[in-house]
Amino acid sequence: MRLRLRRAGPEPGAGPGTGAGQAATEPLRILLARLEGVQSPAVAIVHGGGGGLARTIAGRLPTARVTTYDLAAGLDELHVRLAADGPFDVLLDLTRAAGARRRFESLVFQARPGGVLVMRLSNEELQSEDGLLSHLASLQALRSQVGTQDPSPGKDDRTNKERDRDALAISVAEVQQSGQYLVTVNAAPTLAKIPELAMNDFLRRRGAGDTVVATVPAVEWAARCAVRASADAYAASLPSVYTAPELSLREYHRVTCLPRQAAYRDNFVLPESFRHNARKRLRNPKFIEWAPGFVRDPEVRAEPLSGSFFYLDNHVRGHFGHVMTEQISHLWGWDQAKERDPSMRALVSVWGGKPVGGWEYDLLAAAGIRREDLVVIEEPVVVEKLVTTSPMFSMPEFVHPGIRATYDSLGAALASRATSRSWPTRVFCSRRTQKRRCHNTAEVEQLFGAAGFEVIYPEDHTMADQAQFVRQAEVIAGFAGSGMFQISLTGGPKRVMLISSESYTAQNEYMMAAVLGHDLDVALCRPDVPRTQGRFSVAWYQSDFRFDHAREGAFVRDWLEEL
Repeated sequence: MRLRLRRAGPEPGAGPGTGAGQAATEPLRILLARLEGVQSPAVAIVHGGGGGLARTIAGRLPTARVTTYDLAAGLDELHVRLAADGPFDVLLDLTRAAGARRRFESLVFQARPGGVLVMRLSNEELQSEDGLLSHLASLQALRSQVGTQDPSPGKDDRTNKERDRDALAISVAEVQQSGQYLVTVNAAPTLAKIPELAMNDFLRRRGAGDTVVATVPAVEWAARCAVRASADAYAASLPSVYTAPELSLREYHRVTCLPRQAAYRDNFVLPESFRHNARKRLRNPKFIEWAPGFVRDPEVRAEPLSGSFFYLDNHVRGHFGHVMTEQISHLWGWDQAKERDPSMRALVSVWGGKPVGGWEYDLLAAAGIRREDLVVIEEPVVVEKLVTTSPMFSMPEFVHPGIRATYDSLGAALASRATSRSWPTRVFCSRRTQKRRCHNTAEVEQLFGAAGFEVIYPEDHTMADQAQFVRQAEVIAGFAGSGMFQISLTGGPKRVMLISSESYTAQNEYMMAAVLGHDLDVALCRPDVPRTQGRFSVAWYQSDFRFDHAREGAFVRDWLEEL
């Protein structure tokens, strides 16, 4: 369907019917015309305070479910309330407030496919040369360029602005102007993203049987570690205080789960789908981004999966680092959920030809999740009951100090299954990888070996032995990255040295040290691809580097002499 911009009524100020009388009758006329033949339609009316006109219109639609909303609550709150009550056959925006374009992009996708958004525009907006009307008109030419074919999920090199613009061009199938009223039709099925901190209120408002089982209070806490670095700016850039949000244990029903931690039901995405749930723009690569607050509805065929399941999926399949940071940060609710429902099993997904590894089973077993309690999906399923937890760890935004209990119990349970071998008091965790390689790894290993460190490649050992060697060690050194994440399992504070790159900005080890109270020292090496300001780049983030014996080497030698 081509995008059309046409006038269906009198021009503003062009004679009878454009004054106060039209203000009361024109939106009602539009609504009645659009709702003809719709049984028990859902109508949302957004007003800017008072709501007198909204109540008048609601009173004239006796067969409709009409809900009114005050824009004074703000667009973010309005997004959540509309999603809880929607989707709608018609949304009517009576506000004439400034920011019509941003408001349009927030409201139009709250209409069901084929649903209508009607906006009352101010005179200033109608006369603006770069306002909402001209923006929508320009989409007609863009629509002919991008077509109506949806992009695929996954990597997308477009900017947010380009992606949102193209999605809007595909979605807005019709535009009409009737006096001061703009009438648009949404052609795209979408799902609303619901932020973590809004989800509990959303569920209470929605009242569809999904519940909040328990919560853990938010907490502001000071990092418990001492940190030094070969570059002063590095230590200064790390937060000394974290604000961890409230955590929730929730129970949902009839949730569609896709491989790669993507879960939704009806018209909304579960916040547990987002690994970085505190960011302004929530993302999951399994979903097609459609707008700041929406993704495209995948409209997949999914098989039913009966029973009760604890959600433990993650974005990155079988990656040790992501398991140790993201996946285990959800384990805090397992015991409570299992106690409430002993039949509960855990749910994960596999894709990309990577099955669940033996080390993953061992780690989950240490958390009390037996192999027979783990259900692995490869295709979309509709889960009868899904129990979820908010994450305790989201790098770099926050870490909840309560994760210490998970770290300690995992470390103790794993170590109890370790071999009887005794480990040295000094270990150096080296690294085999094709990314962030240290060009002179052998020289670094030799430096630490000469200082009495045993060089260990963690992946050569069972999870139990990995936990055991960091618990027995007094000093742990190694190359920054997932090979050092065992420092979360030590059971107490240790002395830790990282050999890292100036362009590797991840803070995982620091966040673990902040919880455990480690003394953390970081030697920063020059990367092949220097870090640049502005947009994130995989090229510099994963750049190889070289350890400089004269520069950061002096820092390391001083540290070794202190031991």
